[in-house]
Amino acid sequence: GWFSEHGHLAEAVRHAVQAGDVEAAADIVEACANDLLANGNLSQVATLLQGLPQEQAAERIGLQLVMAHLHLYARDFQALHQSMTHLHSQYARLDGTQRHIFTVLQASWALCRDATAAMMAILPALLTMPADADDFAYSGRCNTLSWLYMYKGEFEQARAVLEEGERLQGSPRRSLLGRCLSGMSLALEGRMTQAEHLYREVLEEAEARGVGYL
Repeated sequence: GWFSEHGHLAEAVRHAVQAGDVEAAADIVEACANDLLANGNLSQVATLLQGLPQEQAAERIGLQLVMAHLHLYARDFQALHQSMTHLHSQYARLDGTQRHIFTVLQASWALCRDATAAMMAILPALLTMPADADDFAYSGRCNTLSWLYMYKGEFEQARAVLEEGERLQGSPRRSLLGRCLSGMSLALEGRMTQAEHLYREVLEEAEARGVGYL
């Protein structure tokens, strides 16, 4: 408990597992995982998950969503497919926030596969995602939606969606990704000087924030 309260998450999880309280260990990981993902601490999330018994991670929908994100970021599409199939079979168990995150994951996976038809099928769910969805899901939704608009050549619409996704208390990592996408929209539109200026700003900020952001 002391380790958890003082931010020593790996130690907290390890001691909880060794004490035989795997539920407490899973609670610790589930409570912090989305914030760690949002801040780019992917290796820390992976380490915490590895500290849990495999069956414990498999039982929890929240941890399954986190694992799917790690597979996506690692471009391990076979593992991602397995995670998404499992999550789809458990869809009725997802709460509202988890359903938003799952929708964004579906859209991101479709984009990675260049599956335009699948992306268009998900579009209504992305467009109807409420503005009060949590920052992790909402900013991810805006980034994914902007990519689709760029694919369709609607660059102004892409940038408008990205601006909509910027929040004062939002994820710094997602914000940097959104600004990169804005730069991509400018480059695709032929506005290379503006794109370069924006890319350099993002790169400097990413370098200042460390490896997770790079």
